[in-house]
Amino acid sequence: MPLFEYQAMDAEGKQRSGTTLGKSLDEALKKLQNQGLIVTGLSQATGGLDATPPPGSRARMEQPRGAAIPGAIPTGPQPGDMPPPPPLDARNPVRSYVIGGMFEHVGLRDLMFFFRQYGTMLGAGVNPVQALQTLSNQTTSRKLKSVLQEGSAHVREGRPFSACMQRYPEVFSPLAVSMIRAGELGGTLEHQCFHLADYYEHEHSIVTLIKKETFYPKMLVVVAIIIIVGANFIIRSVVGQPTFAIKSPFESIGFYLFVAALILGLLFYNRVFSKIPAFRETIDQIALRIPYIGKTAHGFAMARFGRAFGALYRSGMSMPESTRLAADACGNLAVRRQIYPASEWLKEGIGITEAWGRTGAFNQIVLDMTGTGEQTGNLDQMLLKVSEYYEDEGRVRAKQAAQVLTVVVMLAVFIFIGMIVINFWSGYFTRIFEFAEP
Repeated sequence: MPLFEYQAMDAEGKQRSGTTLGKSLDEALKKLQNQGLIVTGLSQATGGLDATPPPGSRARMEQPRGAAIPGAIPTGPQPGDMPPPPPLDARNPVRSYVIGGMFEHVGLRDLMFFFRQYGTMLGAGVNPVQALQTLSNQTTSRKLKSVLQEGSAHVREGRPFSACMQRYPEVFSPLAVSMIRAGELGGTLEHQCFHLADYYEHEHSIVTLIKKETFYPKMLVVVAIIIIVGANFIIRSVVGQPTFAIKSPFESIGFYLFVAALILGLLFYNRVFSKIPAFRETIDQIALRIPYIGKTAHGFAMARFGRAFGALYRSGMSMPESTRLAADACGNLAVRRQIYPASEWLKEGIGITEAWGRTGAFNQIVLDMTGTGEQTGNLDQMLLKVSEYYEDEGRVRAKQAAQVLTVVVMLAVFIFIGMIVINFWSGYFTRIFEFAEP
């Protein structure tokens, strides 16, 4: 049975190495993965075969295509042995944006872990085919698993992984595709993966912050519904079918049908309509005009822009291209429309500070820091500082907005419950007076 040498990381992130037996490279890989190891290198040990094949037979190593085994004699694929190459054409928009957006969502956390592990494995010397195949077996996202398996097939055929990424716009943003393509062309793929992982980590932290700050108001609404429904349930349990009850919309089936339709509509907007540029830009423009909320949304958009620009510019892209792609990554189409002309102005030779200043999307503090970075040659680092400034400001404003929203929701719930209680007691005493009349 062949003997394989491996390098791997355990659950605590410690490097481990050793040998293991297996009938094939696949079996040895699965054996190590079952032990909870993240394999970063696997190859056949010299002299690792301890069994002699029977007479007339030929020893054959079973291995994934594209995985090199030292000491093996390359015979090349036999006719009909290779699967057909994966397609390169664009996928059906309905499949990508509607079905993919609604039912095949890949979270920021999954993308963050993928790019970080992919960069780690590339840095450890694992070939991209084996790295993508290994990560496809480890991810918990079914959508990402199928994409990585297709990506492994693309790389096996000699194509770049970015060729696969651009076929799945519902999974990989233009920013991610551009950075990976820049890494493939410039030989810095490992570093680009780490930059993308950091970017997705910050994106995830912003989304988590917003969810955290709005959790309490959401809980107040849920508790109010439970109180009203529970009170009526108790009344009916004790009295039977009373002539009076706590009347509220929460007792109506139509109310819950309306809420269900509203939730489905919001989900459909978030997963589908938000991908339609014209519709999304209108919503973003309205959001920017809402007092207080608009400034918070603008701050988070500029934070995303700064981090994306810093990562793109650091990867070797030109200023005009970095500006355009970072505008795509800002997450607000109204802000993107403001920034887009700066890309053309930069191509005409205008300085970055002047070009950005013309857009009206940047405040004076950002323009001053950009000018300093342009003069000192540390533009990417300065833009990261700008992002941190916007993120800190956004966190404070989001927390303040959540506190105000909590008070507003509490007042609305108290007023609503008060109206229901008044209605209940007025109905109760009306019934008493009706029975008291001779």
